[in-house]
Amino acid sequence: MTLSGCGGTPPDRTTEITGISPGDHLMVRFRMDALGMASSVPASFPTDVLNGANTTVSGTYVRQNGMWFVIRTSREELRIAKSAILTIATQLPPEKAAR
Repeated sequence: MTLSGCGGTPPDRTTEITGISPGDHLMVRFRMDALGMASSVPASFPTDVLNGANTTVSGTYVRQNGMWFVIRTSREELRIAKSAILTIATQLPPEKAAR
């Protein structure tokens, strides 16, 4: 499952992001402008690194509030501003995956 927002005005990121549960493994893809990397040159969507900077982070979903989305990696717990998130991709459990 991938949750995404595109268009001129960023969506209201103060609302709860639904469709995920604590313990779900996921990958958060950052908005390029939030990383200071906005440009007129398009980047391939699945790019994890651009110009030496990570554009994604993977981990386990912990919790969220109005402004922050929290995941745990193998090394640390990260608080990510919801306004910096472009997409969130989660792994589907085997019983929901397409066969």
